[in-house]
Amino acid sequence: MTEAAAWTDAPHGALVVAETQSAGRGRHGRVWQDAPGMCLMLSVVLRPQLAPERFGLVSLAAGLALAETAESFGAPAFVKWPNDVLATGPDGRLAKLAGVLAEASW
Repeated sequence: MTEAAAWTDAPHGALVVAETQSAGRGRHGRVWQDAPGMCLMLSVVLRPQLAPERFGLVSLAAGLALAETAESFGAPAFVKWPNDVLATGPDGRLAKLAGVLAEASW
């Protein structure tokens, strides 16, 4: 996300992809670590035409889109409030598929 934030002239929809991350952030300032080579790490630069009080809807919409995409591949998925996407595996256990962290600046 730090790299995407530095792309001040990037167009809407620009994508930053990384094999691993060194400064992951979770909710409430928690550190988030990935397993190198085991995760798809990406940030998307969005420039939505929304009033600032509606920006919170962007992360919810992203989580829903991810869950719907997982379902299209046969993984029963859902959004766990407010920012995780979970799916039920073949063994019936829940697995975290994605976490959505949105940051805004203007």
